[in-house]
Amino acid sequence: MRNWTYTLIFLLNAAIASATGLFDVDFADRDFHTFLQGIQGLEPSVAANRLDNFADQLQITEAQTQYWLRFKNQVLEQLNERERRRKALEELKLHTNQLNALNLLQLQQRHLEIRLQETKELNTVVIELYEKLDEPQRFIFNRAIQYVWNWH
Repeated sequence: MRNWTYTLIFLLNAAIASATGLFDVDFADRDFHTFLQGIQGLEPSVAANRLDNFADQLQITEAQTQYWLRFKNQVLEQLNERERRRKALEELKLHTNQLNALNLLQLQQRHLEIRLQETKELNTVVIELYEKLDEPQRFIFNRAIQYVWNWH
């Protein structure tokens, strides 16, 4: 159960990180990656501010704004839902002795189903946004995502 909790927290952090921007930090900088790894359950307003900063880093244009807002809203919605699930998991951990192996496997399966659905939903809005980004914006976006998922 502990590994599953750490996985859930990592996935939450990755989602937050996938849309975060730092004030004057180069997105290709290792410090950016280190910072993103340390994020633990940001408040919604802080996450929204980080997304706004990321939009500034990307220099989102007026024509791109509607696609950016879809992306931002999807990320924030998923963060809020993940935080709700994290709290429910913490409550469930208090009653771990009442769960058998089948219950734990069902929880894991449900977690993976939810993550798959979230990934599909996020992918849809990322594709829409990405198609509207120019090459310099795509470079920044790509580097941020590479650092989020350790593909650098």
